[in-house]
Amino acid sequence: MVNHSLHGKTVLIAGGAKNLGRLVARDLSAHEAARIVIHYHNAADAQAAQDTVREIEQTGARGFALQADLTQPGAVATLFTEATPAPEPPTLPSTLW
Repeated sequence: MVNHSLHGKTVLIAGGAKNLGRLVARDLSAHEAARIVIHYHNAADAQAAQDTVREIEQTGARGFALQADLTQPGAVATLFTEATPAPEPPTLPSTLW
């Protein structure tokens, strides 16, 4: 059986700062996504992106806002790189020390 749960997952929403993107971000945070990355296009949308981040963080998810002009070559790849969380260092059992 396929697990469609968002629990613990990272979600990137292109254009997520306002309107439909904002509603999707709030809905996904309510469905236990761990990290929600809000993309916005330009400085004019920066405040809306930060407002959306604050809203989703009220549900317990971690929110991030990233600006990118997705019409530029390489911008999508850069956005994915920036949105991907760094791997956590492994937790070693204390019996190894």
